Amino acid sequence: MTEAYLKAKANAIKIQRSISNIIWLDGRENYRNFIKLISKSLYISATEISLFNIFGTSEPSHKDIYDLKTEIFEENVNISGVHNIFADIENFNDSFFTSNKIYNKTLDRVKQYIDYARMLDTENLSLDYMDFLKLNGMNKKDADIIFYNFLKDIEKYANGEIEIHIVPTSKKIRDFMNNYVEAIEFIKRGKFNYIKILVDLKEIFDTLSFDLKYFKDNSDARSILTKLINKYRIDKDSIDTVKLIKNSDDYNRMVQGL
Repeated sequence: MTEAYLKAKANAIKIQRSISNIIWLDGRENYRNFIKLISKSLYISATEISLFNIFGTSEPSHKDIYDLKTEIFEENVNISGVHNIFADIENFNDSFFTSNKIYNKTLDRVKQYIDYARMLDTENLSLDYMDFLKLNGMNKKDADIIFYNFLKDIEKYANGEIEIHIVPTSKKIRDFMNNYVEAIEFIKRGKFNYIKILVDLKEIFDTLSFDLKYFKDNSDARSILTKLINKYRIDKDSIDTVKLIKNSDDYNRMVQGL
């Protein structure tokens, strides 16, 4: 390996660019090939894991988790986090706020994945694709209290070892926590230590929910934003959207910056 190659690889590891297997072919063998590709990359040094897409179940055995970690680390690839933990969304087909069954099932699933994250030696767990955060007629203030208690419970369970990332989601999907201003204000009021926000550019562009005026006029919010946001996600849909709303020069600069 040349000196230039080793320098570029070291830089990739430092920046920690990560890619999720959710974009790849499903199955264990396909994932092995995916990891080998990452290990050879000069620009990507880590993977964000969707266990469902590897094992075909959202609840693989502990042995499967440990074997998977060994395979990944043997290829000198880091694990940036775990996500897509509700891939079996058909099992969460009621409202989180009005169904005790769904609330308890969600709580159990998140705690299970905190344990998985510990086994995988990663500090990040994303609560994306929570499409079942639907008010179902409940008062928004009451829903805020329920979600606050839920996050406090899982934050306590994580015990400072795992950061939990919430993801605001379009009103087309659900009617709770639909924009980043709402999420920031919620976490500010809750005084959480290990609950953060994942910035998913697709959600920003889909909902136009990143209120620039709010941050321009509120210096406190800008300061808090840098503390609360710990991960950024850019997927193909995000880039396609940028193509539509930006001119080609801006788009090219963005891609080069990645």
